[in-house]
Amino acid sequence: MQHGVRDGVNPNTANRPREDFWQSVSEFRTARAYPAGSKLFERGDAAEGIYLLEEGSVNLRWSAEGKAEPLFETAGPGAVLGLAESMTGEGYRLTAEVTEPSRVSFIERGAFLGSMQEHPEFCMQVVRLLSENLHGLYYRFQCTPQTRGKSSA
Repeated sequence: MQHGVRDGVNPNTANRPREDFWQSVSEFRTARAYPAGSKLFERGDAAEGIYLLEEGSVNLRWSAEGKAEPLFETAGPGAVLGLAESMTGEGYRLTAEVTEPSRVSFIERGAFLGSMQEHPEFCMQVVRLLSENLHGLYYRFQCTPQTRGKSSA
């Protein structure tokens, strides 16, 4: 069984945006094709916006200077990458590398935040996505062999 995957579903990426989210961002997203090996962003880069993976796959790696880059997750179509970092303005926490020819849309951070301020319903969709991401990470943490059986006390 792949780490973090239960019943063939990865809880960290199973919660995809609903169709109304995609419609909300259609006016200010820019789509582009990326070949395998392209990096969307690297850990520590300033968060310039979010990436919506429409087709293909992207490996997300936790990279550290001078150390191997362990695979955190492989994201597939429908994944939203860099959402939390774009909200906080912090640098990206992972490195995102395209693993096969992919179609990815980009939404510039300023346009994204502006739309959230202007449209409360869109803001609530983003809050839902962030909440689902948090729940997925919690589940993943609970399934990590080093944390099983440990109390949270």
